Amino acid sequence: MNDAINTSKIIRGCWQLATGHSQGDRSVQPILDAIEAGFTTFDCADIYLGVEALLGKAAKVVAEKKLRIHTKFVPDLSCLQKVDRKSVENSIDRSLKRLQVERIDLVQLHWWDFGVKNYLSAMEILLELKARGKIAELGLTNVNRAYLKEFLEHSEVASLQAQISLFDSRVARGLSELCRTSGVKIYAYGSLLGGFVSEKWLDQKEPQLEQLANRSLVKYKLLIDSACGWAVFQHRLSFLSKLASKYHCEIANIAIAALLQAGRADAVIVGLSPQNFATHNRSLAKLPLLEMRDLQEINAWTCNLPGDAYDAERDLTGVHAKVMKYNLNAE
Repeated sequence: MNDAINTSKIIRGCWQLATGHSQGDRSVQPILDAIEAGFTTFDCADIYLGVEALLGKAAKVVAEKKLRIHTKFVPDLSCLQKVDRKSVENSIDRSLKRLQVERIDLVQLHWWDFGVKNYLSAMEILLELKARGKIAELGLTNVNRAYLKEFLEHSEVASLQAQISLFDSRVARGLSELCRTSGVKIYAYGSLLGGFVSEKWLDQKEPQLEQLANRSLVKYKLLIDSACGWAVFQHRLSFLSKLASKYHCEIANIAIAALLQAGRADAVIVGLSPQNFATHNRSLAKLPLLEMRDLQEINAWTCNLPGDAYDAERDLTGVHAKVMKYNLNAE
């Protein structure tokens, strides 16, 4: 088997290590094991409670290795109208202290409600902090094509973190093309649907939301419901399982390799779980090169989610919004 993609194309996401996400180990060991397996880039946010401090501690333990850490500036929904120079700088200074660095590699702005119009001024303040050396690059999360276009008219944007999977291809409705022509890198998250895209869920009866172990699974079960339904999901998961056997790897490897090989993202963010992290890191360290016929069949899958990227999730009155926690800084 030829290895087409390695750890340089996978970013380890750390939402699952946050306090309050799920029960489990809060130590730095999942991060250290990922580093040992060859991963060097990690994604977090100021609202991933406890995670920035974990990454700062891990970076000190492996000081001889250069890590790249992406974080996010996520002001609370209840405070969007109050975002000003002082609040933005205080948040960035807090992240710098937690990460134990003098400059953050990438800060990504997440804005809950674009009906509150001072998002461009928030980005302008972040640009000022970048000019002062506190930030190396600026990016965005969860914006559709129209909002990315607006940001690009007023600011530099290095990257966009977007929800992309073999089941969610909304970025293909114009957003990915704008990123390509504007030189904006796409970092895909949710590519394994919180763990649903795995052997564990193959041939399983459809779960009820209240049976699911954490908010991540609830979020992505709702996505499956809207994108294709459980029966179609199981049919596609079965196909991925056959490919996993063919290429001597796991279903997750096929799902990630297909996204990268098709050029749907520049890198894929894969979550670090507090459990079984050692085996998972080793299995993801190398991805297969898929034959074109296999890739073409996967690329033909349809997505019934309406609208542009993240439009359904951004609707504060919709079913997807009920999973979100909008005021974590207050905690």
